[in-house]
Amino acid sequence: MKLTILLMFMTILQGCAYSVYTKKLENPVERKERPEAKSEEKYLSIIDCTTGAKCTASIGDTIFVVNRYIYKNEVGGQEKIVPRSPTSQQFPENSLWMGTHLYNDGKSGDLIVFTTPDYHHGGIGIILDSNEKMATTEALVQVDGRKIGRRWNINQRGDFFATPSNSNSTNIDSWALRYGGTDNKNLIFEIIKSNESKVTEILQRINITENDFSQGITIRDVKIKGRQTKEIGVIEYTVTDTLLK
Repeated sequence: MKLTILLMFMTILQGCAYSVYTKKLENPVERKERPEAKSEEKYLSIIDCTTGAKCTASIGDTIFVVNRYIYKNEVGGQEKIVPRSPTSQQFPENSLWMGTHLYNDGKSGDLIVFTTPDYHHGGIGIILDSNEKMATTEALVQVDGRKIGRRWNINQRGDFFATPSNSNSTNIDSWALRYGGTDNKNLIFEIIKSNESKVTEILQRINITENDFSQGITIRDVKIKGRQTKEIGVIEYTVTDTLLK
């Protein structure tokens, strides 16, 4: 009989071993609205001759190399949970989390405990501040059951919920312009597929008068404008990408 009473007393003590700083809210707090999924595209251009800068080239030199990209950034979609759960059950994805309890240990100020029926039947929740960030390293707390008040260490701070984002770029244009010298006082330009390969494929040969070169010509949406130079066999020029706004 005495042993039974002792075991019951120990059980009661175990059940009260944790300090309880949570209080159930009469009106659960809804989470902030998640931003709608959106996608944006940007045009990126890389030319190895800086726009507006003075560049020079001798016969056989590459005047400039062009690489154009479409950069896509997608934000939104199914929300992710950042940390891993320290309990036997992982945090469920795409579940409805509600602020069901108030947490205040006398130093923390008022914080909200968010729970979901899909995680330990709503008996364990995450302590978050007004910005839905984990407010303490021991951010996981039991709000119901025999071990109410029990805490778990998350080992990180910051966002609990995360909005996924994905970005990538696609090369949509890649070519180079080479100076081929002169022919009957005309300047020769060659559009080439690559300036890195030992065998360079010439896509197009263009003859330009010196006057047109000094006035500025546009080749594949890149404007090249010549400048005066006293060096024989050398051209000086500036380059502008006309597609950039």
